[in-house]
Amino acid sequence: LPYAERGFMEMGANMPRHRTLIDVLGTRGYETAYYSGFDLSFDNVDQFLARQDLDRAVGRGALRRRFRDDPGVGERYWGYPDKELFERVERLMEPGSRSPQLSIFHTLQTHDPFVVPDEDTYDRRFERRLRAMNVSEERKARYRTYRDELTAFLYTDDAIRQFFRWYRTRPDFENTIFVITGDHRLIP
Repeated sequence: LPYAERGFMEMGANMPRHRTLIDVLGTRGYETAYYSGFDLSFDNVDQFLARQDLDRAVGRGALRRRFRDDPGVGERYWGYPDKELFERVERLMEPGSRSPQLSIFHTLQTHDPFVVPDEDTYDRRFERRLRAMNVSEERKARYRTYRDELTAFLYTDDAIRQFFRWYRTRPDFENTIFVITGDHRLIP
């Protein structure tokens, strides 16, 4: 989509009519879904999704209502941490649908402030990884500058790994294509 003056999403209610993969696949019989642990009003995501004519859009509010919890409180103000998001969506996804599907999972664990559940565990894993690397102390010190960001990636790797283990048990696994991408650069 075009960037527009300050970003396409910034256009909010003034977004022009447009085509996306969601829209194109939806008109061709795909069931379309968007799952995220954050509030969909952030960055006008809700307005964008409304224009996609999705079959299902699930954000933090819907997860709270359905599961009566919110493990994303406190410093994790983006909402449900990645593992918790995937665990809850696993319970929402219907197994064995006969229709082709496009399911989008938008996670934000690797977004500032880079706070992960069980931080001590991930800090220890980070240090073990540094010790196992054959790099100078100067280089290790530089990596430690980005401890929060790098531990967030360790956590997200675990969350994605956990999701794939679960998805592998589904009958549609053999006919599924997974695409993992970032929505923007790592700002720090």
